[in-house]
Amino acid sequence: MDEVSITQYITDTFDGVDVVVASREAGSPEVAWGDTFFSYDPDRNLEPKHRFPFATIVTKDYGDFDCASQLNRPGVFRLNIGVSRETYRSLFGPQPPSAAAVACRGLRPGRQKAHQSTARKGVLMRRPARCLLQKKPPLPS
Repeated sequence: MDEVSITQYITDTFDGVDVVVASREAGSPEVAWGDTFFSYDPDRNLEPKHRFPFATIVTKDYGDFDCASQLNRPGVFRLNIGVSRETYRSLFGPQPPSAAAVACRGLRPGRQKAHQSTARKGVLMRRPARCLLQKKPPLPS
């Protein structure tokens, strides 16, 4: 699946999803331009500062902060999906004490795994995204 297919799948499958592609026009920080943010806002009335995305498509590395995925390559992106602690534990076991512990897990490429800098918050990433999306997790309430 490519970015467009993932976006279409999410908006077709889940009611109340608002999609924002970060840009200058959207008032987004420059570092996020081109990334896609999926928020649950069925009435489309949440102020941007009160939105928290349940999923993101990240299209580039963020310097030293977030470079383990090596996204600075043509056609490469990462889908992050926030999940409950219970779902996280069912996929990976106990949440790690630090981001460094996640980076050392070394799962095979193409399998879902915890995001190296947000695993403690229950964020998954997948390249490719198809299998993770097929699980259809519930939207946050």
